[in-house]
Parts: sequence; structure tokens; C-alpha cells
Amino acid sequence: MSPHLYYYSNSPAAGPLDTLNYRRFNVLHPSATLQTRDTFLLDYVEHEIKVYSLNFPGTLSINVTYYLLDSLGVIYFKEPASNACGFLHSDNDSINRLISRTFAEILSEDKLRKF
Repeated sequence: MSPHLYYYSNSPAAGPLDTLNYRRFNVLHPSATLQTRDTFLLDYVEHEIKVYSLNFPGTLSINVTYYLLDSLGVIYFKEPASNACGFLHSDNDSINRLISRTFAEILSEDKLRKF
């Protein structure tokens, strides 16, 4: 049986904590721009994190930031203006370990967390 993947979200529209469908939200907007990337090792396997931002026309600030992991796609997205965000979770311990390690990398690297 394949692992179940979903997003936890605090979207004001969805409520204080809701789950979102993985396939529906694991999509990068085509106008998103790559901001930076970094790699890390977990169990001797290299993983790449990419950070994309999306600015809609007529706005000065970033509207959405996406954090992508090479093997899972979007693991975190945030919309600063509405304080909405979503982060990936699974019913599989190995996948959750990879997600946690990715967040640790994001939080420890200035070039990743500044977005």
C-alpha cells in the first residue's frame, strides 16, 4: 500500500487547521520564479530543496512562496499577506523523517529561510 500524503493548512478560508489534498496542492504555479536552491544528505542520499516565489501583477511583495523537495514536490507553501500556509505530512514514518530533515535544513540555512 502506498503512503498517504496530505497537507496541513492554516488557511483562513479553510479554518484554523485543515487537511488539503496532496495532488491538488502539489502544484507549482507556472509563473513562479526560482529564488534559490540547496542540497543536503540524509542516509547518504543527496536531496535538493528549491525555493520559488510568485508575485502577482500589481503587487510589490511576494504573494506565495513554495519550497520543493526533489523527491516529494511541494513540501511547504506560504502566503504572507493572509498568513496562510500548508506543510506536507504523511502516514509513513520514513517520509515524515525526510520532511522533518528538510525543514531543519530550511531553518538552518539563511538562503532558504529568508523567503
